[in-house]
Amino acid sequence: MTTNEKYMRTDMKQKDGVPTTQDVLTHHLNCIGDIAGTMADYTDESRFFTPDGLVRGSEAVRKLFVKLFEEFAKPGMSFEMLRQEVDGDTAYIVWKAETADNRLSSAATPSSYGTERS
Repeated sequence: MTTNEKYMRTDMKQKDGVPTTQDVLTHHLNCIGDIAGTMADYTDESRFFTPDGLVRGSEAVRKLFVKLFEEFAKPGMSFEMLRQEVDGDTAYIVWKAETADNRLSSAATPSSYGTERS
């Protein structure tokens, strides 16, 4: 079993054997705090749009999530999803979070998820 298979949900609605973008986004959001589960949704071709600019490739995306999950692990963390949209192979989310040290907010577009899992 590969790492990606470990995190693949069996209830995903697949089109030609590929999970839908909505199902991948749902899986991704359910894996907040779990870097291996989160990264199962990305490939080297993935793009992630952030307020600070475009992040390309799985290694750059991993670095972004490691930093974010470290912040989310702080005491008193709260998270609120403000908006979630999916169109084709693109997902757009707007959220806010707060920890003891920081208030965070973001509009993020995890685009072209690595939906081909092998």
